[in-house]
Amino acid sequence: MRVSLIESAGVTGTTVRRTVDTTRLSDDEAELLRALVSASDFFNRVTLSRTPGNVVDAREYTLEVEDDTGRRHSVTISEVVLPDALEPLIDRLRQAPPERAAR
Repeated sequence: MRVSLIESAGVTGTTVRRTVDTTRLSDDEAELLRALVSASDFFNRVTLSRTPGNVVDAREYTLEVEDDTGRRHSVTISEVVLPDALEPLIDRLRQAPPERAAR
């Protein structure tokens, strides 16, 4: 399973991408990531990126998951409307080192 988090920081426009591949994790860590994806009901989520007009500097998260069967799904969600069930998954992904930008 490959899981990516692309975090965009509101007004500054800073974008950080982090990707975790379960083939590079210990068995326990890989199982934890799979459990977080499952518990978040990720493959049934839809994009919720509408930030209210009075919120100027909200973060936006794009999550991309490719499971072990090749099934892919992506959603973009504003932190303002972030479902509680996705917070543990995002918190875990934010622990991964950011990817370097291509030059």
